Amino acid sequence: MDDSMLLEMVDKRIQNYQNELSKFMHIPSQMFNLLQKGKRFRSKFLLGNKSIDSDETKIRYATYIELLHAASLVHDDIIDQSSTRRGSPTLNSIFPINIPLSSGFYLFSRILLELTEEAQPVYNAFCDTLRQMTVGQIREIEPHAKSISSYIQIISLKTASLFALACGLESDSFSHEKAKLGHYYGIAFQITDDTLDFAGDENVLGKSIHLDEIIGVQTLPLMLRDKGLGKTVVINKCKSIVNHYLNKCRIIDKKLNLFEKEFDILASYTSNI
Repeated sequence: MDDSMLLEMVDKRIQNYQNELSKFMHIPSQMFNLLQKGKRFRSKFLLGNKSIDSDETKIRYATYIELLHAASLVHDDIIDQSSTRRGSPTLNSIFPINIPLSSGFYLFSRILLELTEEAQPVYNAFCDTLRQMTVGQIREIEPHAKSISSYIQIISLKTASLFALACGLESDSFSHEKAKLGHYYGIAFQITDDTLDFAGDENVLGKSIHLDEIIGVQTLPLMLRDKGLGKTVVINKCKSIVNHYLNKCRIIDKKLNLFEKEFDILASYTSNI
């Protein structure tokens, strides 16, 4: 089964969870929008993971990862007081806060319940990723989270942890060595996203820009700009750091032969800066 067919299967599984959440919360299914189309890079890394030999296992793990990501975004929107995501209204902009808060917790609990059927190392890896994402969210709202080193630590926890999970998962175990590729790629991915928000083209990206500055998120390009650097210098410095982490990915990929085409395709995203 090719990747596009596998992603279709993942979407079907997510739709089932969305319908279940809709019934539980007594809210129309489309209001949750768990299937909103992002880049799905986490799933693509997972589906290209040669350490997992079963399509069914890949679909199952990718579904958990996408749901974990979706649930974290529901809570992120509450914290950031965001009114839209990818052009659609957020739950917190429509309903009282107990609705999106409970929806996020419901998804987290359902994922963990399903994971009890998996091998213990896989269960542990997902739980540790959830812990890292939570710690990252806490660190982001702390007053001292304004240095570049703090920024790297936060995106390592909030974003890179899910990429690391996708790369490190095996059929019934977890490889910390393989997870390093996802960790480094996740950092490069988030810096790219933040730089595009700072200096990208709305028409090319298909979404609004400057959202980080509007909601007060401290990102690498904004911190560099606040140090008095010009836009071009900021972009070049961000590119340099992105390439630093991508080179780390290439070294690991060459050594372990983790992916065939997936890494080059996904890494090309960073060329949008």
